[in-house]
Amino acid sequence: NLQGILTTSGIQTMAAVTTNDKTRFGSFRTAIRMARVVGRVNPTAIVVNPTQGEWIDTAADSQNRFYGPGPFFSEANRRLWGVPVVESEAVPAGTAVVGDYSKAVLWDREQATVSATDSHADFFIRNLLAILAEMRVAFGVLDPEAFCTVTAV
Repeated sequence: NLQGILTTSGIQTMAAVTTNDKTRFGSFRTAIRMARVVGRVNPTAIVVNPTQGEWIDTAADSQNRFYGPGPFFSEANRRLWGVPVVESEAVPAGTAVVGDYSKAVLWDREQATVSATDSHADFFIRNLLAILAEMRVAFGVLDPEAFCTVTAV
């Protein structure tokens, strides 16, 4: 069972200032600075939950003008402070992970193997297949300080 970045000890954490949209966006900038100064890396992505992704896309000023391009944007151009933003349900709502993702490595010891058979119990008679897929991998964070979580975004 792979644990992931969020359970790695030593990653940096900061609580977002949520007074208004300006301070929330500023919290992302602070996390970028922390990764650069403490971790000595340039962040390659900001990973957010789809809930926070929606908030980023729909953030508007007091006159209801979108801060970003609004509904006419391309996923490829979604950025905060120059860093690409990626949505993932693996990140809990209210949390964002800023970091250099080249410092998180998946070591592949044995490539995936897939086997299928109908010779288990009465699978042949019932026209069923048993499928077994296996892969031997390990996950590690080479430099925990290269990542910073922003909580309560």
